[in-house]
Amino acid sequence: MFKRLLVLLLTLCLFLSASALADNAIALPRTHVYEDIFSINYPDDWRVHQIGMESTATDKECGLLYSPEDTGLNMEIFVFYVDSMADANVTQMSSDELTAYALETIELEKALQFSFADFVVTHSAPSIIFLVCNGADEQGQLFIAETVLDGWITRIYGYAYTDGTYTACRDLTSEDYALFKAIVESYTPLNLE
Repeated sequence: MFKRLLVLLLTLCLFLSASALADNAIALPRTHVYEDIFSINYPDDWRVHQIGMESTATDKECGLLYSPEDTGLNMEIFVFYVDSMADANVTQMSSDELTAYALETIELEKALQFSFADFVVTHSAPSIIFLVCNGADEQGQLFIAETVLDGWITRIYGYAYTDGTYTACRDLTSEDYALFKAIVESYTPLNLE
């Protein structure tokens, strides 16, 4: 039953993606380009910060996009290579393969309490499909968007703190999700070789 629901949602998402392009009302005038890997758009008042972890050839912490407000949405972006996924590419997956990928990802991420939320299709050409899940860690609720292109997995986390102590995350709203989705839709892969 769950598999049929995912296939139906994927089909609906792909069908509606063209009309969604015209309806996107969230302004994302700034662009962050990370090396030669991807570009992504974000709101004018947001900031970009390179964070902690040192990037390697197969594991890249690509930074943090964040709102200037203490309780605003934050997005961390990671790109990493998985040998067992070397032939996996969402742009070439059938709906059954995409459903299997979604189910496997949800099963592997039990620690983050993944639950399916949506498929998001980017505005890039070719369009990239992101699996979007709701999740939670020790700090609270988060959104997770993930895609795979020839073994390179891009994962984007979205969360918002309760206050300026940055120790606990507040519940995310439909407005948070709309902004998260719009930013994910702007993702454009550049060169992941």
